[in-house]
Amino acid sequence: MGDRWTFVNVLPRSGWIHTVHHGKRTKEEAEQCVQTIKKNSDGEAPLFLSDGWKPYHDVLESTYSHEEPVPYSGRGRPKNPIRVVDANLRYAQVIKHKQGGRLVDIEKRVIRGTEEEILAIIHTEQRGQTINTSS
Repeated sequence: MGDRWTFVNVLPRSGWIHTVHHGKRTKEEAEQCVQTIKKNSDGEAPLFLSDGWKPYHDVLESTYSHEEPVPYSGRGRPKNPIRVVDANLRYAQVIKHKQGGRLVDIEKRVIRGTEEEILAIIHTEQRGQTINTSS
């Protein structure tokens, strides 16, 4: 048990399930899911809300970014390109803290964007009033 996960992407305005991906909870499976989300959408970074699982951060930034070359200064070895994350990527985490199987605290972390920007998206899409993973 516990070795299968379902990654789900729900469209905020309609509540329609956009992407479902079944697999182990690994970075590679998360990459496949996020790549599918990007492929099946307009390519622009949507709002992502997740739990505090660390690989999501890297997966989202690698999927919604591109490399830009660094101009050669004329001296030494040319520099490696820099990764530029999509300026429209908005990402927040909802971390549930439990003790003895009981919920004791819910922590909200804004990773990309501001809390005001994320709340504005949630309000515009009419899917709730606060940052959470169940809307």
